[in-house]
Amino acid sequence: MTFNRLQIRNYRLFLILAFIGAAEVLFCLLLLDPFLSSSANHDPEPFGASYHFITISYTSQRRLGNLLFQFATMMALAHQNNLLPILEKTIPLTQYFDLQVRLINDVEQYAPWRIFHERYPAKYDSGVERLPQNQDHMLVGFYQSWKYFQDSDQIIRDRLKFKEPIAQAAVRFLQYNKTDNDRQIHIGVHVRRGDILTARDIIDKGYTTPDEGYYLKAMDHFRQKFHSVQFIVVSDSSEWSQQYLSAPDVRFSLRNSPGVDLAILSMCDHVIMSVGTFGWWGAWLAGGTTIYFDLWPKKFTPLDRMTSIGDVFPESWIPMH
Repeated sequence: MTFNRLQIRNYRLFLILAFIGAAEVLFCLLLLDPFLSSSANHDPEPFGASYHFITISYTSQRRLGNLLFQFATMMALAHQNNLLPILEKTIPLTQYFDLQVRLINDVEQYAPWRIFHERYPAKYDSGVERLPQNQDHMLVGFYQSWKYFQDSDQIIRDRLKFKEPIAQAAVRFLQYNKTDNDRQIHIGVHVRRGDILTARDIIDKGYTTPDEGYYLKAMDHFRQKFHSVQFIVVSDSSEWSQQYLSAPDVRFSLRNSPGVDLAILSMCDHVIMSVGTFGWWGAWLAGGTTIYFDLWPKKFTPLDRMTSIGDVFPESWIPMH
């Protein structure tokens, strides 16, 4: 078969037009999805097709528990306001969790952010209920209240899946310390002392931490409630914990990373927490009965004035001292 010059010219023109058409389609796709080149995690956009965003502002000094409160609040507000949650790629949470949230190189420069700053770090701020849906929002603050995400419980739990190596390490620890009683109840115990006892600025703000009497009382509460229990202690003061809390039904997590310790607490049936956001999240993720220290913060201190106990601790949690 032979082709004349006109047929060849038409065929070349067809190829050129096809190439231009394909390029236009690709260009449109890039415009429609601004994340194609900047996102590490492509989630299914469960909050709708809106391209207004919500994110958080944080510093390198923020610890794991603090970041979790910010993350949970962001996810809840994203769900409530049809916003897309995005995070800085370098946020430490990605070391521990498969968040399934879009990660961006430079969040602060990514959008014309409308800043929302909470009034108090440990009081619920109802101002979050009035976020305009046609703007991009950056949350600044601590947001340490369960009320921010009380209606998005399952959404938060679905996103806070520990990375496989961390989850496996926690499972191995629990299996290693397992007894022959398959019906034994595991009680996580978080002991935080360290900086609260030594840092003058923290003490002056009103931070307190329980002594051994609180832990022993809380442990006896569970011993009386359940026939067979095993206590798993995670602590920043291992020597103190072993000195004062040792018993035949107590095991200690030693030399594990913060991520593994948090995963261990989350896999327990119930939790005894000391003070601070790390123990709070261990208890919340576990989802069972929680006992908390009710002499925090110290009365008539700066921290006391910035805290509402009912906003920090759910009503079902048990106060004790």
